[in-house]
Formats: sequence, C-alpha cells, structure tokens
Amino acid sequence: MWVEELKNGKYKFVERYTDPMTGKSKRVAVVMDKNTAKNRKMAALTLSDKIESALAPQVDRIRLKDLVELYRKEQVKTLKQSTYRRNIAVCNTLMSILGKDIYVDKLTAGYIRERFLGTGREHSTLNEWMIRLKALLRWGYKNDYIADISYLGKIERLYTSGDELVEVIFEILEKMLGCNLSGFIDKKKEDFNFKIKDKVFIGEIKGVTPNVKKLNVSQLDVHVQEYLDDNEEENQNIVALLIINHQRNKPITEREKVNEEVIKLAKRNGSLIVETMTILRLFEQYLSKEKTREECIDILVNHTGLLEI
Repeated sequence: MWVEELKNGKYKFVERYTDPMTGKSKRVAVVMDKNTAKNRKMAALTLSDKIESALAPQVDRIRLKDLVELYRKEQVKTLKQSTYRRNIAVCNTLMSILGKDIYVDKLTAGYIRERFLGTGREHSTLNEWMIRLKALLRWGYKNDYIADISYLGKIERLYTSGDELVEVIFEILEKMLGCNLSGFIDKKKEDFNFKIKDKVFIGEIKGVTPNVKKLNVSQLDVHVQEYLDDNEEENQNIVALLIINHQRNKPITEREKVNEEVIKLAKRNGSLIVETMTILRLFEQYLSKEKTREECIDILVNHTGLLEI
C-alpha cells in the first residue's frame, strides 16, 4: 500500500492486485483526511475488503423464471420428451408456489418450507416437488447461475412414515432402477422384492423415531433367510436393503450418525443400510444425469454396511 497526497490536502491510500481472470494489474483506493498511523491501518483494512470483493466470483442475479427457462433449453436437448414434459410441468408448479419473479439468491430453507407446506398437499407430492427443486438449483449452481445453495442441506425431505413412506420409496425405486412393483403383494414380511437380471432385491422400508438399531438389520436378515428357504436362489444373488428414515422427529442436521456396531452387523449379514436422505441424493443424481440407471444399480449391488454418497 502506498499514499498519494491530493491537491485538496487529503490523502489517497492505494493498493495493487492482480486480476486472476486477465492477469492484469489493477488498483483499489480510499481517500482520507489525514495520513496518520490510525488512518493507514483503517485504509489497509478497507483496501483488503475491496480486493476481496473484487476477486469474489461475480454472479448476475437471476429470477426463478429465467433459471427455469435456461434449464428447459438444456433439458429439451438431453431428455426424452415424456421426461422433459414431466420435469417442466413440475418446474411450472414450483414457480407458482415460490413466485416466478423471485430472485433465486433470495430463496431460503425457511421460505421454501413455508411455501411448500402452505399448499396443503400430501407429503409424497411435496417430496416429488422438492426433488425437482433441488435438481434445478444444483443445476444452476453447477452452471454458475447461482453463487450459493448451501441452504439446501437444511431442508428436510421424506417427513413420512408407514404406508406413505413406502409409496414414495416405491416410486423412486421404479423410476431410478426400472423395476415394476405394481405386482408386489405385501405378505407382512419384506416391504418389497423384485428382480433385475440375476439379482433379487429384498428390502425393508422404515420411518422410525430412534436411530437405526441392530433389530432393524436383523429383521431384514430374517426376511432374506425366509426368501432363500422358499425359493431356489443363491445367497450371492440377494441384494438386501434397509431403507430407513431414522430419528425422523429431529432436524437432519441434529441427527446422530448410525452406530458403528450396527453398520458392522449389516456388513456381516451382507446387507446395506440406505438412509432416506442418501437414496434421495442418489435419485437426484439419476434425474440430473450425473449417474446412469446401471450405475445406480451397481452402487446398491456392490455395497454393504452403510451407503454413503
């Protein structure tokens, strides 16, 4: 930093920095009445803030309707017409709920939650909308239309338990894995089973208040053994999944991690614990084409213990 005395008797404090985008040298300056030690210290802090602001990524503010239009232009080129129409229909719904003219950088977790719940729609529908909204905003972030989406982690999804949770998971599995669960008959054993190639997927779907327990993992293993007893199938062809929304009464950020002993039991049994947040994250990656259907299947087939993405 250096100081230049001006004709009016004031002092200009100047600092030079290099623009990383162009490699060119640039200046920032601040003018003060006196050249004292105190003012020099204040000037140094002010100039540092100016340089930091100048070097920060600059993202033009964008309204939700404009982000959806940019998203639409890419989607129409990369997706099947049926998938494109479904995604854009949900995006139109999102604009009606959140306001098409709202600046995207003004969205917050609290605002989104309030607007969604204010529709009075079923949680399964809210979850579907939330998945699409997160996919849209993450797309905007990756394409430099949005500077920050850290608030997305605060938004809870899959509030449901019981039959409604099962319906939501069924829909995700069918869309992501290409299976058909319409013919599944609930015999009060496992919550689902279906076959993809030579692999038989057997699963439990639970929404519980406590953390995942060994009992949950053991119950899944009971279903697997019953299936093996009743069917001519090799054990290595079984994919055992425990899809669970645990500690569902707590905000996601306050939930405890799955106990290591429970994870070890799942590994010994050859089963996989899949938290609902994780399966939704995987589903979002599938919808945004970050992962193919085959990659999603391989992830579930080739992991045991606790799935982490």
